[in-house]
Amino acid sequence: FAETDSDTNQWKPKTAEDIKAAVTFGVNGFYLPFSNDALATSFVDTGNGGRHTVTANGDVHTDTTIKKIGTASAQFDGTGDCLSVPDNSDFDFGAGEFNIECWAYFQGSSLSNGVDIVTKYDDHTQNQRCWGIKYPASNNLEFRYSTNGSSWAAELQFSWTPSLNTWYHIAVSRDGVGNIRAFIDGTQIGSTQQVTDTFYNSTALVVMGADMYNGSLNYTNALNGYMDEIRICNKAKYTSNFTAPTTALESD
Repeated sequence: FAETDSDTNQWKPKTAEDIKAAVTFGVNGFYLPFSNDALATSFVDTGNGGRHTVTANGDVHTDTTIKKIGTASAQFDGTGDCLSVPDNSDFDFGAGEFNIECWAYFQGSSLSNGVDIVTKYDDHTQNQRCWGIKYPASNNLEFRYSTNGSSWAAELQFSWTPSLNTWYHIAVSRDGVGNIRAFIDGTQIGSTQQVTDTFYNSTALVVMGADMYNGSLNYTNALNGYMDEIRICNKAKYTSNFTAPTTALESD
């Protein structure tokens, strides 16, 4: 990936053009241009053809010091950071299957204040509530959903007491007959709950590390910590205990 400049005799990175004949850039490939020393603030959707635009809000950025899989994770400071994705029919689960998962690492006051982990709702504006995963500072992982957009049909509780400075694989999944299960590090927590309701579909953003309130991003329960390998899809990936992934997730 580097070579000696014949004119200056300095060590320099090669360009993609220099090496494209010798290297195939696949899903595990990367190119480091070393164009500046700033931390990366660009987050790319690698699933389903990369059709979703991910916006880094605040100063959320990649960090190579604390990471779970690969070379970096996303770091959130709890004071105005989140990732957001525009509304899309991919996130309209209706009465069907779904899977929401990520690796999360909590720091500071995240656990005592509560954390919005992955959400698709405006928790104030009417007709904008869909679904979301949060840790509400009550020793439970919570999955909430709405059927009418204006109120929560249920706030499902799954017993869990996380610790600070620890990576956790978090997953919530609904299968084809309506069974919703929650898993931590591949082990189911709480009981299986059958929910055949049709989730409401609004235009709210999908937000990671925070939520929305009254039409704006809301950082009351923002994440102070890190996230890695976030995946949302309309398939029930987990219906029983499994080995938590240790490599990059598949795209769906």
